Amino acid sequence: MGIEDEIERYLGEGYTPQQLIKMGYKKSTIYKVYERLKTYTAQTGRYNWHITRIKFNKLRYLPGEKISVSFYFENTSDRDIYLYNVGIWTEWLNPDEWYVQDVRELVKSGQKRFFSFLIPIPNDIPTWGI
Repeated sequence: MGIEDEIERYLGEGYTPQQLIKMGYKKSTIYKVYERLKTYTAQTGRYNWHITRIKFNKLRYLPGEKISVSFYFENTSDRDIYLYNVGIWTEWLNPDEWYVQDVRELVKSGQKRFFSFLIPIPNDIPTWGI
């Protein structure tokens, strides 16, 4: 097993590129594998799933409020998918930080799984256009 295979396995398990850099892998190799996986996934649908029916409890939020977002994870592949966790990234978080829910659940082919997050907006976030 080569270095790129190891990196691909870690990325497939949900590790972020930043976590792999901290583990000692070279940044250039990580992003080479990461871009290849993104391109492969987009072209072939390797991971055939979709996020559907995304809903927010309102359209605008201010610092200090909480965003309520819900959505369905839909397995559109012909294989079962085992979800370890599901997360949401927002622009005020660091690249390797996510709001995550531990799932550890099998989503069979054609099934949907509902998720709901309550995400706090920091008080010190800049407000543009207000």
